[in-house]
Order: sequence, then structure tokens, then C-alpha cells
Amino acid sequence: MKVPISDIRRVNIASFLSFILKRCRGNVGVAIASKANPWCHDIKRRRHFVTSSGGNQFEKREEKNLFEEELKNVYKQFTIQRNNNNESKCEEILIVCDDELSENKKCIGDVVRMDDNTYGVVLQLNKNNTIIGKIRGNMDQGEKYNNGNIAHVGEEKNVYSPFEYLNYLYLLRKEKLNIFSHKSEEMYDKKVIKKQLYINHLLIDMFSKINYGQKVCVIGNKDEGKKNLLTSILCENLLVNLVKNKENFFILCSYIHNSEIVNILENLHEQFRNILICSGEKIGHSEEEKEKYEMDKLYSKKYTYENVQIPNDLLLINSTPQMDSKVATYISPILSLHKLNDYKQIYKNVILILYNVTNYSETVWQLQREMSSFVKNYYHKNEEIIWTNEAKYTLLSALPFSVYTVISKYLSFAAYPHFAQDCDVHSKQGKHQLCVTHTDERDNSRCSYGFTTWKFSDLPYVQEQLRREYTTSSVTSFLFFDHVKGQEKCPIQSYALSLSENCIYLMKNNLGIHSEVNIKHVINNEIVEENKIWECTKNEIKKVIHKRNSLQALIENKKIMNIYIDHWEMEDFIHYNNIYYILMNTNFETLYFNTFQRIVFLRNLLTFNFTNDIITQKHINYYHMQFISYYMDNMKYFSFLEAEFFKKFQLLNQMEYALLFLRKIDAVLKHIKSPFTYVS
Repeated sequence: MKVPISDIRRVNIASFLSFILKRCRGNVGVAIASKANPWCHDIKRRRHFVTSSGGNQFEKREEKNLFEEELKNVYKQFTIQRNNNNESKCEEILIVCDDELSENKKCIGDVVRMDDNTYGVVLQLNKNNTIIGKIRGNMDQGEKYNNGNIAHVGEEKNVYSPFEYLNYLYLLRKEKLNIFSHKSEEMYDKKVIKKQLYINHLLIDMFSKINYGQKVCVIGNKDEGKKNLLTSILCENLLVNLVKNKENFFILCSYIHNSEIVNILENLHEQFRNILICSGEKIGHSEEEKEKYEMDKLYSKKYTYENVQIPNDLLLINSTPQMDSKVATYISPILSLHKLNDYKQIYKNVILILYNVTNYSETVWQLQREMSSFVKNYYHKNEEIIWTNEAKYTLLSALPFSVYTVISKYLSFAAYPHFAQDCDVHSKQGKHQLCVTHTDERDNSRCSYGFTTWKFSDLPYVQEQLRREYTTSSVTSFLFFDHVKGQEKCPIQSYALSLSENCIYLMKNNLGIHSEVNIKHVINNEIVEENKIWECTKNEIKKVIHKRNSLQALIENKKIMNIYIDHWEMEDFIHYNNIYYILMNTNFETLYFNTFQRIVFLRNLLTFNFTNDIITQKHINYYHMQFISYYMDNMKYFSFLEAEFFKKFQLLNQMEYALLFLRKIDAVLKHIKSPFTYVS
């Protein structure tokens, strides 16, 4: 059906006139309202405000757009996940005007309590506003904290989230709390005490001495290696607290999932239990009673986390990736340092551990990007901004401390123990009574040398050991990194290595064995050993490692070129390969070997003939158990050597006496050595 042109013109003209009348009627209404109430317009913002209930006359009378209506319904039904950085409300960052924070705005790092479940930390001060990072408690939306959920000052607890520990410090404060203002109490003296920190990796303990007060980096793959080393450090040094009261205290700051923390605590408890079953002399008590007694001393305060027991002398601050905010993760290493000086007054050695630094640095860099984006979007949405050089300058935002500064601050608290006074002051105060001045230690002439002797029993025979009250506390710091694959570079790892004094590299292997130590980094670390026995043993192990590596390369090249492999080459490689993996891996039973027992273990290992071509963790554990049985059966012979070892401890600093003593050990091993099988 055709429509006449006149009708089309008539309709168009009518619609055009209708549109003009509507616009004029609306303008007239606005003009009337303006005369009636001259304050209904904000002159500065030029935005109209309705000042009376009769605002219907200002409503738009345009026809509804069906497409827009349907689109709105779809948006309501299927909401779009928007980036918080582009919104005015952000879960991580809050920008507050000066008027709203006039009483609390002081300086960067100040802590502001926003509500029962939220704290704020001042991250940046601008001309007209303040940027605050929010730390929220771990709870569901709509749930409110009651008095039982927030940790009070008097509550006994040693596992915290960043929010819980910040709340704990906030309640303890006597004045305003600033998380960036705490200082380290440094002490300088003429003489430094070098005392070894115990680690359950034989080569690390023997070649690369980790001393109290050092800055140490641990680099390993994302496997069980770092966890095993962490539990080893915790276990060995907390065991010393059974011998000497208030000796070591750990502050562990981590950024891992709760399940991983539970796994570490379970392994630590199991490691304690396995060690204490075989340790100590049984004086009228069964093994179960002895174990229970020692475990009760380590776990006497009944701390628990996820139904897993936690040792007394351990403070854990864990930031969970899914539960805690990036701001909470950012401040957690700094929070862990706040009560450090208090712990130094109670304990002789404080050990700081920052676990999973690689993930921590990635989270902080992500927080920095989100903060910059949020501040930029905030100023773009602000209608009052004037685009001048000053305005562009205000768009810049940065965290108070970069990742590099946080690592530097964390490592700066490491301090060697010092003599509080000169040695001459104490020369008349019983220097020869050295052994009896320490708690639970015995004089050399009355010491019983048994297989269950603590490694800590070596310390009284060090010539320069003085009484506890004349030495200062030490602080040792550990940083755990993930190994970077390929040619990728990790800037924060390189930076930390430039600050550290020692480094532990862990390698991944595919034999079902714990991560091994990178022998190249160990043998190249030249350290002057006071005891020449270690120097001799180190040279022999170097030869074994070199022979094993050369045979391995030779066999692999022959396989590639299809060349016949001599049987003696394969036998030698099997022999040296067994020694190599036994050196790299230890178990619970060898954890409490003292110095002499380790020497006997190494001499027996280097002279033993291995023939099995398959080696697993099971074989290694079986070898250790057989050696322990062999040592216990011949205790009467080894006890004489051990007594002579400690009596002539200082003479072993000379190569002549060291070689003579090694010949005595070899002679005893040769005459009493009984053949025991290595393959289970």
C-alpha cells in the first residue's frame, strides 16, 4: 500500500511541532522554578537539584527506548564483574579528603581504626586528600566480630594473620601506632661471637657454616625441598631450648595457603617425635614417657592452629593469598619486626624467616599497579581537577616502601652476638669454670660420651665461650626464594643476594629424594675451618664429587655415541653416586649427631663399597639405620676416641694432629667393621 507524500509531510511537521512545544514547556518550568527558589542551582558545579517534593514537572517526557529498557533488564539479571580500580569504592585502597580525616591525619604509616573489622594504614599524603590502605579481618560479609573473635592483649596466641597481629599491636599501644617507625637497637663492640646455627643438611653444616647473626638466602624449586629445610632449621634450633632455656626464638612471616602451613607444622611435630624417641638417657622411664615429657616441654603452652600443635618459641604471621588483602601482605614483614627488641631481651638468639619472598614481591608489585590505576581514575572522575603541571604531579602514587626497601629493612635487623665487655674484665670470674656455668651442662671430666649426646654439647669446648650474661643477643634472617627457570631474571632475588652473607641453593632431582644441595656453590665457598679434620674431609668429598661427575659425563657420552661402557666404569659410577646421594640427604636419626659422630659417619661412608645401582630415599634411610646399629654395637670402642677428640679439641686446629686422629679412626673402623648390607 502506497502512502501519499502529503501525508508523510503532515506527520513529520506535526511531530516536529510537538517536539518544540515539549522543549519550550520544559524550559518554562525550569525558569519558574529558578525564580521561586534561586538556591536550587549550584553555581559552581552547574548541576540542578530538586528542592521540593513537586519535582514531577522536571521529569523527562521523552518516549521510552525499548532497546535500552531490555538492555537494563539484562544487566540487572547478569551483572558484570568490574575492576575495583575503576570504581569509586575499592577493597584495597581508600582516598579520604582532609576534612574527613582531620583528626587522624598525621604521617605516613599511621594506623587508623576504621571499624571493628577494618584497619587503615596511611600510604600517601597529598595536598587535599590522604591515600589509605585497608586491612580487613577474615570473615564473611555481614558477620560482625564479637569480643571472642578479636585477639585481646591477654590472650595466649602465637599464630596470627596480618589483621590479627595489627589488632594485637594496636591494643598494646601506649601512644599512636606507626608501622614504619620502629628502630633497631644496634651494638658495636670489639669482639664478635661466631656460633653456628644448626641445619639438617650435612654439606651445609660442614662446608658453608651458617652462623647466628648472618643474612641467609635460600633458593629452591617449588617442591618439598624448601619446606624440609625450613622444618629442619626450626626443629634443630628449638631442640637446643631443651638443653638451654630461652636460647632460640623464631619469627616466621609467610605468604602461603593455610594447608601448607598445617603441613609444615605437622612435619615439624613428627620430626620432634622421631628424634626424641631415640634421644636422651632413660633413667627409670620408658621411651613413651621420655618422649611425652620432652614433647610437653616443647609444646607446654598448648598453642594450636587448625588442630595442629605449635611449639612455644615460635611466632607465626601468615598472610593467606585468598583471605588477606594485598595491603595486609605488604605490611606483614614490617609488622613482624615490631616486638623484635622485646624478644631479644628474653631470648639469646632470634631467627627471622621470610618465607616465599618471590610470591610476596609479585603481590606488592601488583598492589603498586592497582594503587596507581585507582588514584589516576579517581582524579579523572573528579570534576574539579584542573589540568596543570601541579595536577599531573598529583596523579603520581607510590607505596611508602618498595619491595627492595622492605627487604633491606628486614635484613638490616640481623646482628651478630657480641661480648658485652672486654675479655679482661671476666678473666678473674672463673674462666676455667666454663663448662659448669651453663645450664644443664657438665664439666669435661664428668661428661658421658654416648650416642645420644646433643650436638649442642660441642659448644662448651669452644675456648672463647663466656657466660650468658656477658653476651648480647643475635638476630639471624632467612629469605626463601623460588628458583627462577631458564634465562629469566628475578630482580628482588639478585638484590637480596647482594645483601646476604650466605646462600643455600637447592636442586630438584627425579629419584624420589629430597632436594639436594648444589655442590658447585658449596665447594666454591672457601671458609677457613678452625678444625683441620673438616678440611681433610672436605678435600676427600671434593674428589668423590669430581670423580662421580666425570664418570657420569663419560657414560652419557658413550651412550650417545653407542660406545661400549666398561664394567669398571659403571661400577665406579655406582659407588660414587651412592656416596653422593647419601651426602646430600639425611634423615631424622642423624639429626642429633654431634661433631665426633659426624666424623665417624663420614669416614665410614667414604670407605664403604657400594654396589647397588638403584638408590632411593628408602635405601638411604636403611643405610643410616644400619650405621646407627653398628655404632651402638661398638660404643665401647668409639667412646674412647670421642673422649680423646674433645680433650684435644684445640690441638686439632693443627694439620699434623688432625691427620693423626683420622688415622686412629680409620684403624678402629678397619678392625671392628662388620659387613652390613646396604640394599634393603
